[in-house]
Order: sequence, then C-alpha cells, then structure tokens
Amino acid sequence: MYTIKNTKAKYVDLGAAYVGPTQKRVWKLINEFGLETFSTNEKEDLAYYEKGQSRRFKTIFPPVGGLISWLDMNNMIRQFEKMGAQVPLDSPWNAPKAKEWDRMTVQQFIDRHAWTRAGKYLISDSIRLNNTIGPHEVSLLYILWHYRTVEGIHMINATEGGAQETKIVGGTQTITNRLSEQIGHDNIVLGNPVVHIDQTGSDVVITALGGSQFVCQQVIVTAPLSIQAKISFAPPLPPARNQLIQRVPMGSVMKAFLYYDTPFWKEKGFCGSSNVNDKDCLITFTMDNSSPDGSVPAIVAFIVAENARKAALMTKEQRQNHVMQDLSKVFNSKKALEPTHYEEMDWSTEQYSGGCYLLAMPTGVLTSFGPILRKPVDRVYFAGTETATQWVGYMEGAIQAGERAARQILHVRGKLSEDMIDNSREDLEVKPKRLEMSFLERHAPSVPGFFGILSVAGLGAALYSKL
Repeated sequence: MYTIKNTKAKYVDLGAAYVGPTQKRVWKLINEFGLETFSTNEKEDLAYYEKGQSRRFKTIFPPVGGLISWLDMNNMIRQFEKMGAQVPLDSPWNAPKAKEWDRMTVQQFIDRHAWTRAGKYLISDSIRLNNTIGPHEVSLLYILWHYRTVEGIHMINATEGGAQETKIVGGTQTITNRLSEQIGHDNIVLGNPVVHIDQTGSDVVITALGGSQFVCQQVIVTAPLSIQAKISFAPPLPPARNQLIQRVPMGSVMKAFLYYDTPFWKEKGFCGSSNVNDKDCLITFTMDNSSPDGSVPAIVAFIVAENARKAALMTKEQRQNHVMQDLSKVFNSKKALEPTHYEEMDWSTEQYSGGCYLLAMPTGVLTSFGPILRKPVDRVYFAGTETATQWVGYMEGAIQAGERAARQILHVRGKLSEDMIDNSREDLEVKPKRLEMSFLERHAPSVPGFFGILSVAGLGAALYSKL
C-alpha cells in the first residue's frame, strides 16, 4: 500500500488499489474503521486495441478473432481451471502432476495447447497483467496455484464481481494509517531497514542499517523472498532457505496516472478500461482512476513485464509522452494528449520490494523449495502475501499470511493449539462468488473437437446423399 496526496491528484494509490468481494479480511478492516468505498467504473464500453484498431466490448475477456478464436480461448480457460483444481492450496508441490507442470513454463503450455493467436493471447495477457512477468519466465505449476488462490482466471481478471471491483475513498493506505493509530505511532519504527538477525543467544537481536538494535523473543519477516537476501542471519539460514531466496525474482510493473480536465473517454462511450495488444504501445491495461465524485478525471495505465523494463530505460518525460500517445490511439481521442497532471511509480526502483505485484517462481522452484516457504527458522517466522494460501499477491493474502505467522508464534508460546494455526478455514464465512461459466462456455468444443464435429457431419451428409 502506498498512497500519496497532493493538490492536483487529491490522492493516488501508487501501490495496491483494489478490493474484491470475497477478500473478507480486508473488508473486515474496512468495516472496522468505517472507511468509505466506491465501485470501479465499467459502466460504459471497454476497449481492445490491436494492430492500430480499437474494438468495443463488454465481457471479461476481449474479443480476439471470430468463432474459431473464441472456441480456442474458451477451451484454454477450461483447461486452466481444470488443471488448477488439482493443485492443493496449502501444498501445490503435492499436486498429482506437480513435477511435470513445474518443469514447464506457461509459454510452453500455451504453445502446446493453443491453436489460434487468440488462444495464445488470452493466457499470455493474463500472466503479464496479473503476474507482471512474461509467460516464458514462470512455472506453469506456480501460475496454476496462484490462480487457484485467487478463485480462478475469471475472478482475477474481472472488475464487477471480481478482484478489481472496489476502491477505498482516500486510498488503501488509510487502512495502515488507522492500524498505526491503534498500535501507537511510537511503537512503529520507520526508515530503519533490518540488516541482521541474530538468534544465537536467549533473545533474538535485530540490527537496523543505522546501527539501532531491537530485542525480542520471536520475529516475523514479511519482506519479499528476494529482499530477504539483504539480511544476514546468525546462525546462517539453512541451505534450502538460502537457495530459495536466490531463485524468486519480483515482477516488473509501472503505474502511470494521467489527469484531465474532462473524462474524454466517457465522451467517446468508453469506461476507461482497455486491453492493449500492440507492439508499438507501452501500456497493457488501463482503468478509470477518477475520484469518487468524478471531480478529478484520471486514467491509470499499467506497463508490465518486458515493457516495464523497456520503459525503465526512458526518461520520465519520454514515458509520459509514450503513454499519452498510447491512450490517444486506444480511445481515439487527441484529448489524451492534453493531461493536466502526471504521476508514475516504477516499483522496480523500490529497493525494499524489488518490483511488484508479487514474486514469480521459475521452473523447478516450487517443487524443490515450496515446502519451506512458510516454515520457521528457529524463532524467525515468515509472512508476506507470497506465503499466503488465499489471494496471493493481494492485500488479502498479506493479511492472511500475517495472521498465520502470528498464530504460529502463539502456538509455540502455548497460547494456541496446533490445529488453530491454519486460518484459511475462516473464509467459509464468505461464500465465494465465483464467476461461473455459462452453459455454452462449459460445453463448447475445442478447436480440434469443432473440426471433428464438422468432419463427422460432412461424412454423415455425404452418406445420406447416397441413400
């Protein structure tokens, strides 16, 4: 969570921004603090931009191609969901085909199963947007598990009824600000990155970069796995843990915010959301980022994966100009070239996150090192959204992981039974509002199946004509 405020933007979430309907832990805090929320706007048409052409649509996934393309896209979704259902939430390395899937990149899966450009685009785009990494860089097993934790490919990509449905008035950092008030500002030390954790004595001694020390009985580390390599441990971390934190890079993403006098996209009948599949564009996805009352019209554009690394080599002015040009093409309006204000955040420059939104596991990592992901090292416990079993990569996952680590400590202190450590069962209180597939989506044939049906039908017609 990272919300900044200024007179031109009022406030802007440079980090996490959205809350889905089944993220009960976030909603509990929202309700506890009496925070106001509002729905992300998708009342008007969405835009799909490809090869210099913009098309309107209203569905979760953009219209790429005709009937054959749709059949291929639909079959890829079904395959992904069917395979994901076989992956245990708390132990994906125990899936029946875990080793086979962990040896395969998502790109290899796409190349093997997709028949059309549309089928290839669907999964590739989803991985780039939601995992901020190329499909050739990440394990199929890891992605299947991640999508299972977020209740499926429909939920993670949807706005209404999905992961991007709601925003918090005043920004998401309002939650942490209210939590800090409860804890007490004097009990929170900022600007003191931890560089050493010593648990060789009776207490755990934590040393910060400036030399200050803190003493405790147990410690919870929530930094991303790759950032944990910046901390030295005494005694040293076990070999497997030390190897794990060297193998998990963070994703690459920039968020660019452009503010305007008027919401020009609405004047064109667009809601502000778009999927962009064009080699000449930097942006991959956009959403309306206007203030709740509409007084500050704005668009947020996501620059992800390879494009984020490309954009990092540009100046801020070059990036802004590129994004403006992209928006002008997508929404077919020169008004996109006239923003009144610009904000951006390149999460790869943040040295204590190393990127966003979450880590990406290459092939072989999850089956080799997954079992130690949440395993304590003596009195050092590990949390962070990547260690969750629900909504990995989201605020919800971070809260769940923090609660689980706290319960582990309460257990070793004799204040909680071992069977109470797993806190995922509490989510039974929230009935998942799964975005179910329609009858046609469930039963439509794959591309080979469709041509098989045509062949049988043609053969039948030929035989009938000879009777």
